[in-house]
Amino acid sequence: MKKLLLIAALALVTVGAYAQGTVTFANIGGGGGGTVNAIIRDTTGGANTAAGGAAYAAMLYVGPAGTLDTSVLTTNGVGGGVATFLTGAQAGYFNGGARIITGFAGGTTVTLQVRAWATATGSSYETATTKGASSPIQFTLATPPATAPNMVGLQAFNVSPVVVPEPSSIALGLLGLGALALIRRRK
Repeated sequence: MKKLLLIAALALVTVGAYAQGTVTFANIGGGGGGTVNAIIRDTTGGANTAAGGAAYAAMLYVGPAGTLDTSVLTTNGVGGGVATFLTGAQAGYFNGGARIITGFAGGTTVTLQVRAWATATGSSYETATTKGASSPIQFTLATPPATAPNMVGLQAFNVSPVVVPEPSSIALGLLGLGALALIRRRK
């Protein structure tokens, strides 16, 4: 019985270790599944400049196929870390190379989202105040060692400051809520 349990446990570990697919984490390129041309621009202060160099970073987020709530997408299991942007004529583009996605076998369809931010405003997407995200795309991962396909379906998007309400707007909203509470209390 112990041998049977050990064999079953080893089989699960082996299957889990090989449950991985790949994707090319880049918003520029061709081959391996089609051409991608999804430039990322910074629209801070009304500008419309291509994001370039180490001043910007991008991360790949993944979740199960059909995920509509992008807040549940995660970087867990995505190898390779942060991608930095190219410079010069290729500003607005990054090439993070082939990424292994653990927990999803090759041939599996997943939801992918690219999130980018200005590194001067935060060390991660979650902490940055100037950031942007692509629309989620449904993507079928390749099975290693096959060539990782490009993220066909990725669309261009902008990085811009997160709008934080002014204190006067917050005060006006609280005043309105207080008035509603007072009216309700009188009834």
